[in-house]
Amino acid sequence: MKFSAVLVLALAVATTASPLIVPHEELCSDKSAPGGFSPASLNEPATLEVFEAIADEFILTHNTTVTCDDFVIEPLKACSQVVAGTNYEVIMHIICPVSDTTITVYGSAHLPLPVKGGRPLIVGEVEQVPE
Repeated sequence: MKFSAVLVLALAVATTASPLIVPHEELCSDKSAPGGFSPASLNEPATLEVFEAIADEFILTHNTTVTCDDFVIEPLKACSQVVAGTNYEVIMHIICPVSDTTITVYGSAHLPLPVKGGRPLIVGEVEQVPE
């Protein structure tokens, strides 16, 4: 019984200690499985929409720690996965010219299939990547 409790505790600590953010070098690596994430073009309108939505969400949710009313997005890497729509994972720099700050951000989003009345982009995770 003690061994089981120690094992469960060790697994819980190992899980919480592992980073949640995927370094951009590993984002959609060349070893992706069929049907998995693959590199996406940084210049396609849908991908640019994802970058903008994730940057807006980051600024909105982190406005108490990051003051950046006017910002510039520098896309670094994007990956997509075709499902019932498209899943995206992206890494970008958000550059705040006023405070001379550059923040590296990881985000995920889902762009559903087109339906009558539009197709709203759904932003998932949005996290600052530690430097």
